[in-house]
Amino acid sequence: MTTLLINKFFNRIAVLTLLFMAITVNPTKAATAENYKQYMDGAEKVQHFTGTVLVARDGKTIFAGGFGRADFESGRRNFPSTRFAIGSVTKQFTAAAIMQLVEQGKLSLSDPIAKYLPEYPEDVANKVTIRHLLTHTSGVVNFTNTPVYATWKDQDVPLDAQVNTIASMPLEFEPGTQFKYSNSGYKLLEAIIVKVTGMPWSEYITTNILKPVGMSASGCDLRLVADSIRAFGYETDDSNSPKRVELPFSSIPGGAGAIFSTVEDLLKWDQALYTEKTLKRSSLDAVFTPFLGNYGYGWMIDSLAGQQRYWHDGLIDGFTSMFVRMPKEKLCIVVLANNHMLDAHRIANGLSAIALGLPYDVPVIKSPIAANSAA
Repeated sequence: MTTLLINKFFNRIAVLTLLFMAITVNPTKAATAENYKQYMDGAEKVQHFTGTVLVARDGKTIFAGGFGRADFESGRRNFPSTRFAIGSVTKQFTAAAIMQLVEQGKLSLSDPIAKYLPEYPEDVANKVTIRHLLTHTSGVVNFTNTPVYATWKDQDVPLDAQVNTIASMPLEFEPGTQFKYSNSGYKLLEAIIVKVTGMPWSEYITTNILKPVGMSASGCDLRLVADSIRAFGYETDDSNSPKRVELPFSSIPGGAGAIFSTVEDLLKWDQALYTEKTLKRSSLDAVFTPFLGNYGYGWMIDSLAGQQRYWHDGLIDGFTSMFVRMPKEKLCIVVLANNHMLDAHRIANGLSAIALGLPYDVPVIKSPIAANSAA
């Protein structure tokens, strides 16, 4: 994601905070689909949420719904089956692919990237390991925060050219000493997957992860999906007027953010992670072990209301997302929005509160109170 997108996103949330208030609800019984619907109806009306959400427990959907428009020009609405770009939620799939290759003995997490990326300066490549890339502790500069991203977005740039450009940027810090989020690290992981398997990253992900899990509505290039079943991305101005935003060529986000999916398919992924369908239990344990910054391999790891939580968000041109797993509760929450100005965290936190029986806010429009004119 670009710095500009981040700044616009948080400025937008600040405006929403000033414009709207919320009412506090204290649930006294188990949440029902009506509780979630009431919350999301408020989010659509007040926060102009446009997208889809899903809440499931033990693999069973409690609530799923589409809100707002998938296509504002035609008026077509969102549904749970609508395809959305998921941005950086992609990283957990790239991480899973790397762990599959570890299981097959084709690479090791302690391998320096010099072993796979000979175009990288040797003095740097011998210090950076695959584990550093997975955990955002490599020191490799985040290319989406540099001017090159703006020049690449509208081009189908070859992967080797991208790697060469990233390789030309000096490290920001000594590998392993800090956590600093970097999309470049997952671009390099993409290149390593291609080098080791001889397959394009998208082909490997589709063949070895998406298809075995049954994620038939997911893929690696939303631009190629039929208009009738996909959402288009938007941004809004201060008057909430939507403006369509085009996704970059999929070759640019690649292993860092190119996947599209549906809330229903992401529930399938959630359920697969309780099994050894894609990874052995030892690999899954490693994936969900936090390193610096509470980041594992493609996942943030923290807690909510004392319950362990695995999650990742995504922000890519026109789209924002949030994917949450709470394994002790067997809870899965997915938020996919086709407006990158919306706060998917805020929606996911509200849905989580409902599911956990915590106080939550139902968005309502603040009505002005007339002043008492009596003397």
